[in-house]
Amino acid sequence: MCDMFVEQYDQAISDMTDCLNIQQCLLPADNRLMAETRYQLGLACTFDKRYEAAVVHYRAAITVIEAKMKRLSQVITGEMPPSADVDPHGFDTPQQLAEKEMDELANIVPDILAKVGSLLMIQLLGYHTKYIMVIHK
Repeated sequence: MCDMFVEQYDQAISDMTDCLNIQQCLLPADNRLMAETRYQLGLACTFDKRYEAAVVHYRAAITVIEAKMKRLSQVITGEMPPSADVDPHGFDTPQQLAEKEMDELANIVPDILAKVGSLLMIQLLGYHTKYIMVIHK
């Protein structure tokens, strides 16, 4: 991820793609780490002006988050047992922890959707600009 800070976007994208491939082999499909990696890939692609790829990664992050929220709602309603990583000595019940995480995730999705909307607008304006430039030549 340090590669993004020094504007080595190709390397950052490559490293994070390798990370995502490992995560997909080892983690459940609704793991928040995969959503975070997809989000970071979206950022790197955005910085590198790979807008279509960025939209794909942001949408994939939302898909992971939605799957996580579905599982958390099942924990809240008692349809599914809580994950094994719940601290048995904690103060909150598994349902309370799931509700807190649901709130966090519900606040993240609109931010990602806003990024997608902005990128789609950039793409639209970019295509129109190219089209206008062709017409005026």
